[in-house]
Amino acid sequence: MSKPNYLIIGERRSGTTTLANYLTDHPEVFVHPRPDIGYFIDESIRGRMNWLDGEPDEKAWEQAHSLEQYAELFATEQGHKAIGEKSADYLFWRPAHQRISSFLPNAKLIAILRDPAERAWSHYWNEVGKGRENLSFGDALKAEPDRIAKSAYARDHLSYKTRGYYHQSIGDILQLFQRDQLLVICLEQLIKEPIPTLQRVYQFLEVDPSRGLGLAGERFNINWTMIQRSWVKVPLIGRAEEFVFKTANKVLRRLTKDKDRTRQIQQVVFWPSRKPQAKLEKPVLLLRQLREEYQESIDHLEDLLGQDFSWLRGPRRGNS
Repeated sequence: MSKPNYLIIGERRSGTTTLANYLTDHPEVFVHPRPDIGYFIDESIRGRMNWLDGEPDEKAWEQAHSLEQYAELFATEQGHKAIGEKSADYLFWRPAHQRISSFLPNAKLIAILRDPAERAWSHYWNEVGKGRENLSFGDALKAEPDRIAKSAYARDHLSYKTRGYYHQSIGDILQLFQRDQLLVICLEQLIKEPIPTLQRVYQFLEVDPSRGLGLAGERFNINWTMIQRSWVKVPLIGRAEEFVFKTANKVLRRLTKDKDRTRQIQQVVFWPSRKPQAKLEKPVLLLRQLREEYQESIDHLEDLLGQDFSWLRGPRRGNS
């Protein structure tokens, strides 16, 4: 039975789904069809929607998981040269590092990063759309240190700002893996230079870089979050609309497994009562402040990897 020899490890809301979809076009590459398996993330917090204080029992994970069990997830793989999966939380979730190292010590790891301020904004709205977040963006950033200090659940799902200190996550994973086992790319570069960036990934995976380029340039997993329009926020109307929205979502998910198709239907059906998050004006000053705070982290990341990351510096400095 085959086992993975590469993983797309994150970062969340940084293009992991887009990259994984690109790789499916390569005949030598197997990408597990289930996105964000999260096998190395503790079950008590993975996908959890309700608040949970405290830390997970790491021994419980060890007792319930095995390399054999993990390899069984790839039983349908048929002789591909590169075999893997993508789970966008592996980079940030520190217990996953040791687990991956124990199960797959020779695996190639691919991290895709994004302007950390834009990543935080997208992550925030993704959590709003999932129903985990009810604070404003600014208030959520202020609450973050206290939240993540007392809750592993919050650390995984609501760490908008903390996840953007990439040099910490990358530095920690390099304590367990060799530098040549890690490839780090940027979403902004993948968008602007899709083919050469994708070819770098294929070269890293040691497959033919001239193949599997048919999807390069397409976008996947766009943030489809919709928020109630002002006229709907009257208490009784708002609660009724929320009930209808959630019920319709459940029905749509049963009718189609295509998430993008489901979200496109939502955009049309709920246009009178909801507007797309993408139409909101961004908090320019707050995002600029965040970018300033991240500059030192990006400097450290460049020193750590010997790589130019001007793509991550945003419109204030650099190319993104």
